Amino acid sequence: MLCTLKKNVCDNILFTLLNDSTNNKCKDNLKARKDLQLWGIRPDLWPDENGRYLPAIYTLSNVNKDMFMKTLKNITVPDGYSSNISRCVDVKHHKIGGLKSHDTNFISSQMTNVR
Repeated sequence: MLCTLKKNVCDNILFTLLNDSTNNKCKDNLKARKDLQLWGIRPDLWPDENGRYLPAIYTLSNVNKDMFMKTLKNITVPDGYSSNISRCVDVKHHKIGGLKSHDTNFISSQMTNVR
């Protein structure tokens, strides 16, 4: 149960940082931005009248996304420590998919320092 919870938290953080709105794991979306507007907080994050919004300050820029994805693609770890993470990374499209719970444990504890 704890591994699944940690994987879900790590996935949500990763996809929010990467601003990957193609799946349901990114928590920075139009609905969340409209909620901020409804509550009257964080006006800098509110969507405009067309439903568009600026990236939040915690979203990685394209340069930082490239750097992070290339690091994940080229990382080598001892056998049995995690699976081959490089197979799960698409550097060109800034996508991560197919991570197992021990992969997200490695990313959260070793790379992003989320414990």
